[in-house]
Amino acid sequence: MDRIKLDVTYALRRLRSRPTFALMSVVTMALVIGAGSAVLAVVNATLVRPLPFPEAERLVSLYSMPPGETDIAMRNPLHPLDFVRFRSHLRQADAVEAFWARDRALSGEGDPESVPAARVSAGALPLLGGVPLMGRTFTEAEDRAAERLVVLSWGLWQRKFGGRASVIGETIQIDREPFQIIGVLGQSFEPAYIQSELWTPLGIHDGNLPLPGDTYLQTVARLRPGASVQQLDAEVQSLMVEVVKEGPPQTRGWTAHAITFREFQYGTRTPALLILLAASLVLALIACANLANLTLAEVMGRRGELALRAALGAGRGGGERLQVIESLFLAAAGTAAGLLLARITLPTLLALDPGVAKTLPSVGIDWRVQGSAAVLATLVSLAAGLWPLWRGIRGDLAQGVADGGRRTAGARHDRRVGRVLVGAEVALTVVLMVSSALLLSAFQRVSTLNPGFDPRNVLGGQIRLAPNPAATEATRAAFVQQVVERVRALPGVVDAGVTLNSFIPGFFMITTVQIEGRPAPGAAAGYFVQLRRISPGYFKTMRIRQRLGRTFTEQDGTDAPKVAVVSQAFADQFWPGEDPLGRRVHRGTLWFTVIGVVDDVRDVSLSQAEQPTFYLAYAQSNNQTAPISLVVRTAGSPLGVAQAVRAAVFAVDPGQPIDHVLTLEDFLAASAGPERFRGMLLVIFALLALVLSAVGIYGVTARSAGQRTREMGVRLALGAEPSQVWRLIVGEGLRSVIAGMVVGGVAAAGAAALVTRWLPGTQFESPQLMAAAGVLLAIVALAATALPARRVLRADPLAALRSE
Repeated sequence: MDRIKLDVTYALRRLRSRPTFALMSVVTMALVIGAGSAVLAVVNATLVRPLPFPEAERLVSLYSMPPGETDIAMRNPLHPLDFVRFRSHLRQADAVEAFWARDRALSGEGDPESVPAARVSAGALPLLGGVPLMGRTFTEAEDRAAERLVVLSWGLWQRKFGGRASVIGETIQIDREPFQIIGVLGQSFEPAYIQSELWTPLGIHDGNLPLPGDTYLQTVARLRPGASVQQLDAEVQSLMVEVVKEGPPQTRGWTAHAITFREFQYGTRTPALLILLAASLVLALIACANLANLTLAEVMGRRGELALRAALGAGRGGGERLQVIESLFLAAAGTAAGLLLARITLPTLLALDPGVAKTLPSVGIDWRVQGSAAVLATLVSLAAGLWPLWRGIRGDLAQGVADGGRRTAGARHDRRVGRVLVGAEVALTVVLMVSSALLLSAFQRVSTLNPGFDPRNVLGGQIRLAPNPAATEATRAAFVQQVVERVRALPGVVDAGVTLNSFIPGFFMITTVQIEGRPAPGAAAGYFVQLRRISPGYFKTMRIRQRLGRTFTEQDGTDAPKVAVVSQAFADQFWPGEDPLGRRVHRGTLWFTVIGVVDDVRDVSLSQAEQPTFYLAYAQSNNQTAPISLVVRTAGSPLGVAQAVRAAVFAVDPGQPIDHVLTLEDFLAASAGPERFRGMLLVIFALLALVLSAVGIYGVTARSAGQRTREMGVRLALGAEPSQVWRLIVGEGLRSVIAGMVVGGVAAAGAAALVTRWLPGTQFESPQLMAAAGVLLAIVALAATALPARRVLRADPLAALRSE
């Protein structure tokens, strides 16, 4: 114990005596641990940390797929018939519950507002761990009867009702209907899977089974003990073959599948996160090589001390023990600084992708991240410290004492080792720089894509029409027309219109259509296309170019002939090389005649491929279940008229909320969030790697030049030109850099192929970025080798000779 105390004291004293070495080691570790911990925090929240549900490992999600589709982006919720049949027939699951999430109008206290809501089956909340803080949840009988009961979230209870206990039993207005509050859930129940602030009974069963073709029920099931996801998936697929025979024609040919709850919730993010995790490990290897070079230089300077200590009986183990203690101290300091850096920067990094905040509300630096960071820092520090120490004390100790630790014969070998480490750093840096250029190129491509409309000075706001038994297509169309006219009359407003799209990244609405004279593919009931219900003037407001025919006018009302406008992609797919005007398209129970063709648009996200889109006049096709968005083009700042637009909607209907108000430029920026997040984070990694490589190149070149001081002095004294000496020193340093760039280029090609395979749609479209990365690395390497060479040339040759 006394020896350990002495070793600890001596190790701390040695670190204090070498503040530059200690500071550089801690800073290097902190940068690597800070960057890696930010990625680990997201990976932990998605792939590692247990989901916040009871028996989460047994929870699975059920979903449906259109005929012939395999793309995970086309996963659909279940049809009500699917849910009812699965609930009664599945044997590999002992619970099947569903919910229908949509915003609903909450009124009665203050202005009406849309709140995230969900209609849920009776067992859904208990299955997901929804334990009431006060009151209770629904019974099976109340669910079947669709009783007007509501359970509040803790957040809504606090925000809207002041957290008063008397709220139980009170009546509130939801979609203009009275609902009695029967419970408030605990604060801890905030599952990202159901982003809801209030829950009402679902009311779907055999006796109340809607049979339109819509698929809208998110479904969660719990596996029976001993059952596997694969077994349930096979059972679901088999049962779906029979279920679709009972369903509406629109669901003909659909399939269904089971997937783990974690995979369904976070599966689309997994490839990108694994790439970032691999990048953080590459950065750790670069740091390890960098620290090994620093430690090697420090150990070489103490070779005489180490040899003398060993010769006097300290043994090799004593030096190794001291180095372990130093490494642990450096690892602890680097971990603490890195975790602090991660805590500070994590909110900023997450803000690069607004969607992360919605799906991962509790990303943080928990004990798993802290433990992983500590282990990584310890491994890096020990590997970087012990190997150079072993290099420094191996060999003939007596000779080490005799020559004072200089060992010039071994110095040449040590320089070669340092250059190999630098080459490895450069190679890994090239991999990171090329990968970051690839992802940055993808972000650049997405962010500069033409969305097909002009988003400048356009405000969007969602209107969720509250259900009204007396409402008809005509009354809803009249409401929309009044709102648009009032908004158009506002000062600063250029034009206005409505569309079906909610301008929420990832939201899209598809429908099944049949084309006259063109049979449906395979077993499908028709073709899947995007659906938009719009008002006259929408195309003008959005500045979407009209290619053929005409667009909707006020004369295309409820009683007028049914007409449609299609996108260019729609026309190209179904009538290539033909005139689409006058063609007929069937949807639901009606035939629509094509009267015009407009440009393709990306109104779901910038990364969205151009999809065939079917536009209908809102006056001729609308319902109460789908949201609509008001779009307003302004002469100045769109947000400057936001309050006036709200007031215009309230003036038409005081009970109608308008929410999700944002500029379309912000919407498009948010839609590129995933590309921005992974691209910018990898750029940060690449820049850190570049800095570490520069430090490593400089350190090795400076050490090599220092060890060859006498040789350089002799050369200069014998008449060598300073430029020759400069080229000798710089050339020696650049040889390892060039070798590293060549090896790194080969490895980067493999890494780029892996990235493009894991992230479909990612392709390198900007070779300028790769060229810029290579030039930047070359400039940094040249500067890092030139500075030590310049310092040698400024030294007095005679003084250099006397130094030996």
